[in-house]
Order: sequence, then C-alpha cells, then structure tokens
Amino acid sequence: MKKLFLAISVLFIATAAQALEQNDPSIAIATLTAKVNNLEEENRRLVGKVDELQHSIELARKDIAAVQAEPKIVVTSPTEPIVLGQPGSRTNTADGSTISKPSPYVTKVNSASETGLNDEFDEIFKSVVAEDYKTARPGLKGFVEKHPGTSQAGEAYFWLGEIAWSERDFNTAAINYLKGYKEAPTGEKASENILKMALTLKELGKKDEACKYLSRFNSEFPDAHSDLKNKAGTAKIDMGCK
Repeated sequence: MKKLFLAISVLFIATAAQALEQNDPSIAIATLTAKVNNLEEENRRLVGKVDELQHSIELARKDIAAVQAEPKIVVTSPTEPIVLGQPGSRTNTADGSTISKPSPYVTKVNSASETGLNDEFDEIFKSVVAEDYKTARPGLKGFVEKHPGTSQAGEAYFWLGEIAWSERDFNTAAINYLKGYKEAPTGEKASENILKMALTLKELGKKDEACKYLSRFNSEFPDAHSDLKNKAGTAKIDMGCK
C-alpha cells in the first residue's frame, strides 16, 4: 500500500509539473483524475486477489489441522531386524502364521466386480510368496496407487504390513494395516487388517489401543474365520483387555 501511495504521489507531481509547463490547470486536473481512477480500480482488483489468497490459505490451514489430528503411531523402542530366508522359506507374519508354499493365508481376491484386477495382483503376489521383497514392496505400492478403493488394494496394504512385520518394522506395519482397512473396510482382508493392527500395537507397547482394535474386530467381523477369532481371543486374554 505504501508503494501505491508513493506511486500516486510521484504521478501527481509529474502530471502537475507537466500541466504547469503547459500553463493549463484544467488539463492537469483531468489527467490526474483519470490516472487516480485507474489506480483505484487496479487497487480494488489487487484487494480482491488478496482476499482470494487469504481464503485459500484458510482452507489449507484447515486441511493441515485435519491431517495433524489423525492418530500417529510411533515406535517406542528399536528392535533388531529379522534376516529373511531364501525364497520359499517360512517367515513369521503378524499373527504367528507363516508365508510359505502353500500357506493358509496365501489367498486370492475373487470379487466378481473386480476380477479384471486379479491377474495383475497375482503377478505381484508371486514375489511376496517368493520373499522377493525388493520386488514385492514397490509392486504393491504401485498397485494401491493405481487401484485405490478396491478390495485388492486393501489386500496389497495387508501384505505390505506383513513384509514390514517380518522386518520387525512395527510402526510401518501398523500404518499399512490401518491403510488397508480404510482402503477396503469390507474387502477380503478387512478383518485381518484390523486384527493385525491390534497385534502390531501390542508389539509397540500400546495395549490400550490394541484392545480397542480387538473390540472393533469382534464387533465389525462377527463372521470372521474361526482361526482369526481364536487369535483375537488369545490376544485379548494376554493383554488383559476388558
């Protein structure tokens, strides 16, 4: 604003000086009036732009506040990573089961509305079974970015969680299980994502939160596989959940 007033002052002096040189005050007044009107119009336009920017900034602040309000999971104690075995070997997963050939948790998604994605997912899943995690991890991440909101995306996050668990990166594992549930809350792996989320929180020493997710598992998935129900029941007893 100071610059604008300075510009008007300079313009006024210059115009007035020019008019005085021509010895015609009426021309000076008319010219100055036109210049001031133009500057006022430009000022109104700039004020409108400032209002728009302030509104955008306010919306951005609200978005940031919403993101910051999301619960954050932090690893409270470092753990030694597990050295992975050769392809095809047995590796512990979050619930004590194993990935192997064959394995009770190596399952395919067969949703009738998403059958076109199965071949693509199965191709990526081969590297999970083979424990080729350097290939599996980027493949699974690329899949969820390409096919968000699908049941297979929920399963891809589940296996990202399992890979992180096998490396004892419990923080990353918990984040992926939670993302898997949110991505597909009624998908093939929804119940397992919630259960594994609880078991991972237990490993992080967050027993109260783990108990809440176990209760959520029981209430949201009463028809879950009996094996999963048994694991949830055992975990609940171990942690002394109410």
